[in-house]
Amino acid sequence: MSALAFASFSLLFVLLFGLFLFAAIFIHEIGHWLAMRATGQPRPRIVLIPFFGGAAVPNHPYKTQFDHAFVALAGAGFSVLPCLGLLAVALALNTPEIAKAAKMAPSDLLWYENHRQWLLMVIVVAAVNALQLLPMLPLDGGHVLKTIMQSVAARRARIVLLVLAGLGFAGFAILGDYILAAFLAVGAMQAWHVGDETPDARPMGASGITAIGASYALILGIHGGVLVYSFRLLGVDLI
Repeated sequence: MSALAFASFSLLFVLLFGLFLFAAIFIHEIGHWLAMRATGQPRPRIVLIPFFGGAAVPNHPYKTQFDHAFVALAGAGFSVLPCLGLLAVALALNTPEIAKAAKMAPSDLLWYENHRQWLLMVIVVAAVNALQLLPMLPLDGGHVLKTIMQSVAARRARIVLLVLAGLGFAGFAILGDYILAAFLAVGAMQAWHVGDETPDARPMGASGITAIGASYALILGIHGGVLVYSFRLLGVDLI
């Protein structure tokens, strides 16, 4: 399945970009896996899905909504480390003193291409994780929102998640990204099956919601900021 996933990414994009995307998704899923183990999940699994991405699959229902939200955030949270690390390397390669120490002149084409390739890796990692934090099922951000809604207003969770999934589906369809549109159509079906009743998992209190909300904002801010900054280094202004 992993080989098929890598082949699908390479088919959709050039080989190098497919490799970066595969690595970014795998690192992201490792973050979920580690969080599942930390919350007591026995033997969670990582599944890489051709054309769509990947998923870390728990073997038991979450005991608390906080555990569920923590696991949902852990993929993008863990990916902050390689994202910032890759950015540091890209910036180092763009520093004349370091380039000189590495015996590469700033005008050297090899130096320039290495710098761009590292920035490309940074952009892939940041983009994958920023996308995952959109508050729409089945994305991680949708699961975070679901846990908060089911903790404070379970009866409204279904309609809110359905509306957001529908908006995401329409937006990506208009942009011509039919794979992501199909992905969010699956999310709309997930939202439809969110019950009106309070779930079995223990709801979060005010302190848990605050911690999850602050963590969400920080992680999204890091990936979004890195994405904008990296594009600017390549001479592209997103905003």
